[in-house]
Amino acid sequence: MTTSDGTDRAVIQVQDGTGQGGELGGVVRQLGGRRAVLSAILPCAIEFYDFYIFGLLAPILAKTFFPEHDNVAGLLYVFTLFAVAFAARPIGAIMFGHIGDRHGRRNTLVISVVVMLVATVLIGLAPTYASVGILAPIWLTVARLLQGIATGGEIGGLLTYLTEVAPPGKRGAYGSVLNVASGLGTLLGVGTAKLISLFDADQVAQFGFRIPFLLSIPLALTVFLLRWGAPESPEFARRRDTLVKQPVVLAFQQHWRQMLLVIGVVFAQVIGGYGLLIYLPTYLQKYSGIPASTTYSFGILLSVLWIVLMVPMGALSDRVGRRPVLIAGGGGLALVMFPAFAMLESGRTILGILACVLIMLALTAVVGPTSAVFAEQFPLHVRYSACGVGFALASSLFGGTAPLLGTYFSSSLGRPWLFILYVAFGGLVTLTVVTLAVRETAFGDLESRTTA
Repeated sequence: MTTSDGTDRAVIQVQDGTGQGGELGGVVRQLGGRRAVLSAILPCAIEFYDFYIFGLLAPILAKTFFPEHDNVAGLLYVFTLFAVAFAARPIGAIMFGHIGDRHGRRNTLVISVVVMLVATVLIGLAPTYASVGILAPIWLTVARLLQGIATGGEIGGLLTYLTEVAPPGKRGAYGSVLNVASGLGTLLGVGTAKLISLFDADQVAQFGFRIPFLLSIPLALTVFLLRWGAPESPEFARRRDTLVKQPVVLAFQQHWRQMLLVIGVVFAQVIGGYGLLIYLPTYLQKYSGIPASTTYSFGILLSVLWIVLMVPMGALSDRVGRRPVLIAGGGGLALVMFPAFAMLESGRTILGILACVLIMLALTAVVGPTSAVFAEQFPLHVRYSACGVGFALASSLFGGTAPLLGTYFSSSLGRPWLFILYVAFGGLVTLTVVTLAVRETAFGDLESRTTA
């Protein structure tokens, strides 16, 4: 049901704190029904699936879209394109952030789905290097730029939307749903990559690499319809009188310190998330001699643990505060990386499973609370822009380059352990920033930031 100001009544009930509680199930029930939940989670999952599958299929794409005379160079080219898409994220965050802070969260998120759909179609239909030569990597670059722009506009909007509809004391749990969605997309991507690995080399070269991208087209169309009918954020609907003409400019002028803080907080997340979930299967295949099917199984396990642990970590930050959870996660990530990789490379399944559990306990602790931390730094009239640009800058500078650096460390320098050290360093950066610069924001009122 809709009120006179256009706000969905079910979402207003969320804002009032009514409904059943209980981690992810409680979040789902309180978000105002199945459609509202799907409109928030499924679109993000599909977009992350489209984004992640590109990195997971990097060895295959390197042979398909680049000259075959140098496999390492081809892999570096593909991971460079992976980084290029991240470089486009700040552009998307600025463009969509302006629209989202001026005209609403829902409309902006609808547009981002359309852009991602176009990019996915372009990749699924891309010609190979053998058929069109240099046009193939150019085609792929354009598609990746569009993916980066769409994802850059998506993340700031979703974390803003989810935290704005959260009842008091549940912003951490609600915000973590965004990361559950990204985990679902990753899981779908890893599972699809594992299926593709069952084809022989000729089948993959002829048609297999296209399947993951083309499969997402009907899903993306479904997402468009779901999001088109989603309600607007109730806080945005009630406070349109606080809007400004140039939210992005105002964010940089008045809130640049908080945006730098966001980059520091998310440092471990972008390096650990993109570096491990995307690059780990490639790392284990090329430098540890582990079969592709086994490495994808580890990737699936990491994604499942990410999904299972994320909302509990966000909810824990609601109870004990953001700082303790982030500090424990950053320190834990720095401590477990080298022992965990030793267990993964041992070839023993039980040790590999234990390594995945240790990594994800630490990583979800630094990721679960971050959406709420971001939203709590900024007032309503610049929140979409500031959150989106801050996260986009961090992910483009450090997350998108993680697989590229991993390949460079291992192939060009012959020191794969530098990649492990890099992820551990990410944990130390987040630990230091949170300890020295982040104030506790879990127990205040989000709406009070609208007057900041």
